[in-house]
Amino acid sequence: MKKSLHMAIWVLVAALATSTYATDSQTFTMRGELIVVDWGLKIVDESATEEPSETEGAETFSNPSVAITQTNADGRDVEVASGSFENGRVVLEGTVSERTSLLVSVSDVDGEPITMKAVVDPGESLSFVLLDFMAPYYDDKLLLVGSSRLEESSSAMFKVWGDLSSIADKDLSVAVAELDVRSHGSKGVVVLSSEAVLLDDGKFSFEGIASEPLFVAVDVTTVESGTVSAHKYRGIADVILEPGARIRISPSKSSSSFSINFASELMAYSETENSMHAKVVESWQNSVSYLEKMDQYANAIEFKQKKAAAESTDESVEAQSESTDSGESEAVDPGTVFREMEKVMKSTLSELVQDMSDDPIAALLAMERGAPEALQLETWDKLIATLDADIAERRAVPRRNALEAQIILSRNSELVVAGHLAPEFTLSTLAGEEIALYDVLAENEVVLVDFWASWCGPCIVKIPGLKELHSEYKDDGFEIVFVAITDEYDDWKDESGRQELPWINVGDLDGGWHAQTAVDYGVEWIPTEFAVNADGEILARILTNAELEELLASHFGRELKRESTDQPASGGETPETGSDDE
Repeated sequence: MKKSLHMAIWVLVAALATSTYATDSQTFTMRGELIVVDWGLKIVDESATEEPSETEGAETFSNPSVAITQTNADGRDVEVASGSFENGRVVLEGTVSERTSLLVSVSDVDGEPITMKAVVDPGESLSFVLLDFMAPYYDDKLLLVGSSRLEESSSAMFKVWGDLSSIADKDLSVAVAELDVRSHGSKGVVVLSSEAVLLDDGKFSFEGIASEPLFVAVDVTTVESGTVSAHKYRGIADVILEPGARIRISPSKSSSSFSINFASELMAYSETENSMHAKVVESWQNSVSYLEKMDQYANAIEFKQKKAAAESTDESVEAQSESTDSGESEAVDPGTVFREMEKVMKSTLSELVQDMSDDPIAALLAMERGAPEALQLETWDKLIATLDADIAERRAVPRRNALEAQIILSRNSELVVAGHLAPEFTLSTLAGEEIALYDVLAENEVVLVDFWASWCGPCIVKIPGLKELHSEYKDDGFEIVFVAITDEYDDWKDESGRQELPWINVGDLDGGWHAQTAVDYGVEWIPTEFAVNADGEILARILTNAELEELLASHFGRELKRESTDQPASGGETPETGSDDE
């Protein structure tokens, strides 16, 4: 009897222990941290009478709420955990029975939710950060710390990981690694969690699905308060992804001795044999001439930094500590050596392009990376004829056409100027009404055709001053036609609503920077403005608000009402600084 009783007790204890362990194994923890980034940017309103605050126009969070949801088999979203930040931190717990993809949503009282995906295992602890940018035009970011992974494995799954912890003289405590796809038109990369993560003790990793070889850049950038130029570190690695790729990223010799004007070179190595990454990227990255130039680049940066440090403390520094293997002086400008590295890279890529009949995909990747032949229409035509028709249509034809559009655009930027006729266009408003430019000209004496985009900070800054001029001169025969060049209707609509534009507002939503209207007008940056008279003659191209006011006052015979503090027309958004629409 005693023996049976003891056995029953042990069975009960074991059952309870097993039950407790199973429950604990299903619990996951997510820890969040709010990091405020203050770059001290200001919105400068030409018409404002008071100095703007440093954070005017920037959204801020105050104890934002967090919700974690899971999508069930029937498609319904079920809340798994929720809570709010307190003193910049939050700890959430929930339960899952297996590896699960969750949606993390953070929202403030007045702000739009920011979301990210996170894949968790039972019993796992994950961390995330909310980067709150106290600066206008910069979107806040919600990022996982350390890794972005897939819920399910696949033979097509790639993995890219890096360890930059050996860069000891740079503060990478708040640094973001981002996987940026450069092969436009590819079938894409699937990264279920995020295409950007915060480094965890210098380490990061990405998992995803690549359906075909494509070129990406892995960009690592520190995020620090101060000014936008205060990025203390930026490193870039060229990577070719393909099904099953395994790419390891590590610092190069020059990664630590980082020059603020040039991205640090990170090295990416393939751990799978006969990979496209090895054929394309490592073809130049491992070449003797390239490695020699990298050593010279590192030495040049180090010498320049030592010299600057010595001059700042009024100490003397020897102009030459030692010579490089090639006998060149270490005092050479780092930028000069960097450009020599680029020449080695481009020369290697050109060889791949010349052998396109042997491997057209390698040639395509070389062109996407920036082989000199990428600027030749005839080379694109030859490659298009060589590639598989589907890949050619998606990835080569758009680039070829964009190059042709850029050639025409550059020509028109010199032809569509004062004294010439403004090209006609007919575009739709947000409501779908078609507006023809020359119909507007027939009803007004002066029309300002202004190319802009919702994401263009300099464009938005000019709007208050334009509203004043529009109000003052509209009855005299002055009208404004805003032409949005963007691929995103909703962004155009939302920003137009926020700005409450009182004039004609049309959009060319096909092609972004290479939209037909922008090409016809030779628009190389935005805002770009054209003052046009009733006969269609361009009176002036690229105007500040002050210059426009002078033109209007002169044309309508009126006196200027205020002295201008306007700045020269420059510093707008270009395809390099703004959207990467093509």
